[in-house]
Amino acid sequence: VVVSNPPYLQSSKMGETIKSYVRANYTGKYDLYEAFIERCLSFTNSEGYSATITPANFMYLYYSRKMRKKLLKKSNFVEALHLSDRDEAYMNVASVITPLTGNLVDSRFSRVVEADNKPEASRSIVNNLRKKNHDKRTYVFSQKRIDDIGRQPFLYWFGEETLKLFSNYSSID
Repeated sequence: VVVSNPPYLQSSKMGETIKSYVRANYTGKYDLYEAFIERCLSFTNSEGYSATITPANFMYLYYSRKMRKKLLKKSNFVEALHLSDRDEAYMNVASVITPLTGNLVDSRFSRVVEADNKPEASRSIVNNLRKKNHDKRTYVFSQKRIDDIGRQPFLYWFGEETLKLFSNYSSID
């Protein structure tokens, strides 16, 4: 298991040495935490897990599209807790991924973005999952659905049924 709270440093604020190193070695190069997600995954063996808490912007911003594509190809997002929107807090998504070595396991993302008391809402979700109760704040889907959307944004809250539409119908661009 690799657990990390990566450093956050946008490329515009990096010194030239670190900026050159990150650009030469990582797909996620616009913020140092993106490179750390990739590096943590490289430390994870085929049966292991990498857990990070990071900003959520890698899940949908344009400049992170190449990193998303690489992550979707090389890893399986097992679990995530989306705590807040990007403008509310900096560390706003906790995720667990594993190297992709076989078949994909469905991803489970829980969303407490709207909750006033995030720790209480998170505990409630965990208790419901342990009891195998449905929780409307939890979305289970195949990450292949994300591949079907241009630029692969993590729009998990659309739900499996809506995400299937992207694979069943042609894009109108």
